[in-house]
Amino acid sequence: MNSPTMKRYFIILSCIMGGLTCQHPEQKAKQVALVKHQSMEIEVKDLNASNYPWYNRLKSNNTLSKRIALPQDFDRIPVDEGSFGDWLRNLPLRKPNSKVYYYNDDEKFTQEIHAAVVDIDIGDKDLQKSEDAVIRLWAEYLYSQQNYESIIIPTEEDTLIFTDYYTDQPNYAQFRKFLNLAFEKTTPYSFKKSLEVIKIKSLKIGDIFVQSSPPGHAVIIVDMAKNEAEQRIFLLAQAFTPAQDLHILKNFDNASTLGSWYPTNFGTTLYTPEWEFSSNDIRRMKH
Repeated sequence: MNSPTMKRYFIILSCIMGGLTCQHPEQKAKQVALVKHQSMEIEVKDLNASNYPWYNRLKSNNTLSKRIALPQDFDRIPVDEGSFGDWLRNLPLRKPNSKVYYYNDDEKFTQEIHAAVVDIDIGDKDLQKSEDAVIRLWAEYLYSQQNYESIIIPTEEDTLIFTDYYTDQPNYAQFRKFLNLAFEKTTPYSFKKSLEVIKIKSLKIGDIFVQSSPPGHAVIIVDMAKNEAEQRIFLLAQAFTPAQDLHILKNFDNASTLGSWYPTNFGTTLYTPEWEFSSNDIRRMKH
């Protein structure tokens, strides 16, 4: 066998043995896409069984409770395993120093006000604003618990009930479509009206500071801690307008002693980097 013939023989043999390596680029791309699609289907199945159904990169050191340090002499307040408080406390975060982006992928003009960015998508439309992000967290928690009948969202026009939007067993795509519909119809006013009034002394993880007067705004408590003197502190998360990444707020007033944590004894006004609330603005989701 001459040299050129021998070379062609080894090329053909290599193609037979190597599978994709000698395919036409277009055919190779199709097979790679098929493999990727199949792996995505597996991921989606895994996501539906997850505590955080939108998320598939969870790492032990990449959660709120692992990343946001406590001030000296403070310990996190105990919560029941599997509760909404436990779920919020362990939200996945993006890597340190991540930026906040708007729904259209533009960077937010203020990048110095957040301590961390929650690793949750916001979609590609201007829908998931401040009150919508809070609704999203509550609904995601209920979905993760398969408590579908409790996913009920009052809007300006009517009340949306998730169980009315699927037959048989719901899937995550149906759930997200339902949420987008809700986000189109909710306002800070309809959201606040649906909540329970709470006093500062009974504050817990998952409670909300909300104002409904236009343009309105809402932030949610995602963690709490206390010291031996029973001083209690909390972390706040917010989205905003235009729709943007959910992020953990810094506390500029007490940064030297509390870091990003806020004290419950803040007085009559709670100052956050982009909004001011009062103790009369505290609300809780109705269970």
